[in-house]
Amino acid sequence: MSKLSETSKRHKEKAPKKISFGVLTVSTSRFHKWIETGEYVDESGDLFSEKARENGHSVILKAVLPDDRETIKSTIKYLFRKYREQLNCIVLIGGTGVSPLDVSIESVREIADKEIEGFGEFFRAKSLDKIGTSAILTRAGAFTYLNKLIYVLPGSPDAVSTAIEFVFSETGHILAHLSED
Repeated sequence: MSKLSETSKRHKEKAPKKISFGVLTVSTSRFHKWIETGEYVDESGDLFSEKARENGHSVILKAVLPDDRETIKSTIKYLFRKYREQLNCIVLIGGTGVSPLDVSIESVREIADKEIEGFGEFFRAKSLDKIGTSAILTRAGAFTYLNKLIYVLPGSPDAVSTAIEFVFSETGHILAHLSED
C-alpha cells in the first residue's frame, strides 16, 4: 500500500496545480428564464465557480443549457475544440436524476473516451453520510474526452459541495495521466 501511496504522491507532484474550468448548468427551466430575461439564478454553478477561484483555479466560461442530449454533446465538443489550449475540464451541474428529462450522464457517455467509475462510487459513498439511502439515486460521473476531463454533478448546492473535495484534489492528477504518452 505504501508503494501505491508513493506513486500517487509522485504523480500528484507532477500534476498541474491550476485548472481552467468551464461550468455548464443543465436546466431547461433556467435556460428558458435566461432566453426570456437574459438572467437566471444558478446557486450551484456560482458556488462551484467561487470555490474554484478560492482554490487558485480559473473559470473561463459559465453557461446554462437545456436538458437536451444533442445540445449538451455539441456544446462540450465545441468548447473543447474552441478553447483547446485553455480549457482543462468541463463541469456539468444538473440533469443527473432518474427522470426521463435527466440526460446529462447519457449525453456525456455518448461522446466520452472513458468513464472514471470511481468518481461516482466516491460521490455516492460521501452522499450516504449526508442523505442516507437516497444516495443510490445519485448519478454523478466523471469522464475523459480528448484528453480532457468532464464531471457531471447533481444540481443541488449540497451535491456540488460534496464533489468539490474530490474535484479540486484529483483533477490535476487525472489530467497528468491523460497527458502521458
